[in-house]
Amino acid sequence: PLNQPCQNCFCVHCESPQELEFWFWLCWALHQTARFRPYLYGSVIPFLRIGDFKAILFAASQARENKTEAFDKGIKTLRELDAYELALKQKIALVGQLKHSIAAKCL
Repeated sequence: PLNQPCQNCFCVHCESPQELEFWFWLCWALHQTARFRPYLYGSVIPFLRIGDFKAILFAASQARENKTEAFDKGIKTLRELDAYELALKQKIALVGQLKHSIAAKCL
């Protein structure tokens, strides 16, 4: 899932930030666990039909209703890991700048 729409994507509109977060992380989890893969069509550019997308999404949301607490805890952990990953990427970018600066001083 993306935070901003792009060409040939499905947009999900939500009424609240909490609802948006729920659907975002549910889609993210479905994608990471390859739940969409059997439904992909296309030989050059794989795509997912909107009917299949809706069916998978709603089936997963129904199954999640029995695991609300575990899902909420998982979302919290994923948010923390996402923030940690962003911090690491920023540090890696700084290391790259430092390497460039040192290389420039050597010349």
